[in-house]
Amino acid sequence: MPPKLKAAAAATWRDLVRQGRQLYPAHTENVSFDELVGACEAKVTRFKGGRPDSPLSGRHALVLLPSGRYAELISYDDFPKSVQYSIEIQDKNLALPPIAHLEDLAYLLSLSGVASPDKSRDGALTWR
Repeated sequence: MPPKLKAAAAATWRDLVRQGRQLYPAHTENVSFDELVGACEAKVTRFKGGRPDSPLSGRHALVLLPSGRYAELISYDDFPKSVQYSIEIQDKNLALPPIAHLEDLAYLLSLSGVASPDKSRDGALTWR
């Protein structure tokens, strides 16, 4: 079992924006949100937003990955048995797809005992 993640308690969403860090919804998996954030020892907060015709609400947590990058774990109220993994991307060349690191996603999935998916055909991101 991989070591526990550090909760990103020292970081705030505002810090990520200020530092120019971007999170991208890279994967969704049917796993327990509560068990995953428990393994990360992350602080969970509720959110509510969206449009009047398409409201969004749920819970999310910001975690610091072993790579030094960040991830957001999201559980929408409409789909409580699924977790959306938004991982930090690098988007320096706007003419090319953003760069994502498969090791970050693989690490998060391993906390729930899920194997890494094949992202070779994901045209939205360049995976390294």
